[in-house]
Amino acid sequence: MKDFVKLGISVAYMLFLFGFIAMAQDPGKYEKAIIAIIGSGSIEDIEESEYERYESLIQHPININVASLARLRECGLFNPFQAASIDEWRRNSGDILSVMELGAIEGFTPDLAERLEPFI
Repeated sequence: MKDFVKLGISVAYMLFLFGFIAMAQDPGKYEKAIIAIIGSGSIEDIEESEYERYESLIQHPININVASLARLRECGLFNPFQAASIDEWRRNSGDILSVMELGAIEGFTPDLAERLEPFI
């Protein structure tokens, strides 16, 4: 059973890497991801400093399984309740293994979790 879990995690990680590489090759996807998470109508509506912060998060995603509660709060992706929910989940259930699992945590929806995927 452990080998099956390891294989599943390895496959999920590889798919994540392929998605990240594809995003890196298409800068327009940065803009789409940032617009989706902010909920803005267009990239022109976003202040440059805010855009740069989110672009940096795409280039250096937050590992929500190891980030401290303070880091989760300060990154700007999560409100205090969501950060606390992630922290509580990790203490009670272990690592968050997928975006789908994140979407099931209190304070998140499947849609929000999907929009967060490029940043985490």
